[in-house]
Amino acid sequence: MALLSGIYRYAPPTGMEDMISITSQGVLPDSLDFSRKDETVFWHDFSGNYNTYAIARNKLGKTLLVNLVTERLTTILMNDTSSLTGNGTWSASSFTNAANVAVDTLHFPNGKSGIKFDIDLSLGAFGASSVRNTTMSSVDLSGAAINQTGVVTCDFYWPISSSFPFEIQLIFGSSTVNRYSMTITTQIDGTDFVQGLNQLGFDWAEATTLNTPDDSAITYVNFNVVHPLLLIDVTGVAVSNFVMREKRFVDVHYLSDYLVLDNDGSTLKSSFDDQNDTNSTLLVDEIFWDWLIYHTAEQLFSFYELDQSKLARVSGLRQELEDGLSLKYPSRRDSTDQAWMDSQDLSPYMN
Repeated sequence: MALLSGIYRYAPPTGMEDMISITSQGVLPDSLDFSRKDETVFWHDFSGNYNTYAIARNKLGKTLLVNLVTERLTTILMNDTSSLTGNGTWSASSFTNAANVAVDTLHFPNGKSGIKFDIDLSLGAFGASSVRNTTMSSVDLSGAAINQTGVVTCDFYWPISSSFPFEIQLIFGSSTVNRYSMTITTQIDGTDFVQGLNQLGFDWAEATTLNTPDDSAITYVNFNVVHPLLLIDVTGVAVSNFVMREKRFVDVHYLSDYLVLDNDGSTLKSSFDDQNDTNSTLLVDEIFWDWLIYHTAEQLFSFYELDQSKLARVSGLRQELEDGLSLKYPSRRDSTDQAWMDSQDLSPYMN
């Protein structure tokens, strides 16, 4: 999984039931020291100088919340969309349904501005509405941390509660004919496009390349909303703040509902297809089997009041496995809560 500085909502792994920890890729234990929080506490402690994660749950499913702060990853502002002509000129792309391009100061967080436009179907360009900037100040994206591996993020505002975009395309390059293009169908956290604000992420590693763009001199951006089923005009579509962000690859350790590996070798599923599904395999490790055996034996010895010495033995073995996991995953360690009046700075002043 790839984390980005300044991006906090991510799609969870397929079948994730609950989280265990986040660690450096291929390293256990490691020094990232992520701390798990409740969703409310995650946002409340947002400015803290430590790595945190939480699980956001709603009727539609789960979202993984992650705040990576102890490693400062590269971010490069490509265009802040603060005005129509402040950094190049934003205009409607030819042969599309985009019209009435202007500055949007209402819909984006933290005082950011955006570029808004209307979708006017009378222009007759079936299925696409886009705005572009062909003359913005040159941006160098050739650095090793991001070059052809980073993610371009932006905020996108969709003003109506229906007819959501079929897909969204981002094009950038050193000219209109030397460029990269990327297409997405969901928000960066894997959820569908919604009315209001959407956070988008375009992975440069998945781009299609036309000719030979100069990565050290990016001057062109085109934002294209694809809407083949749109039957009405839409007023006030907007996009804001294009930023290239470095990826930090990590391992996500989690409890899964998907413990069966299909015979294709890659698809995870929650159960075997049927009694004839003999080519799929149960995907669990030795630690799980040992824990399951010890836990089952512990329950049997306890329920039927059998040999107490054996009960103590299997309980001890089960606890050793859990203690071992706590050493490997920092977020599973017991935390010590201290009341504010007992802190070292304040205790001398308390009666």
